[in-house]
Amino acid sequence: MGVVFNGLTTLAGFGSLLVAHHRGVWSLGLLLVIGSAVTLIASLVVLPTLVRLGGERRRSPAEQTPVAAAVTSIAS
Repeated sequence: MGVVFNGLTTLAGFGSLLVAHHRGVWSLGLLLVIGSAVTLIASLVVLPTLVRLGGERRRSPAEQTPVAAAVTSIAS
């Protein structure tokens, strides 16, 4: 939820530039809102999808901590 609120407040802050009468400030606000929205969507949709597709790398028994190795050996 923190990422969502951070993204929304950033969009609101940059979106406030869209009410400016100066054309340069307005276009800067538009670009910042578009960039922030794309970044927010990517962090909420694309990144979790890539993590799920990548899968979790399994560790060999030599890389595991002694406790994790003991739990793995008991579970098998």
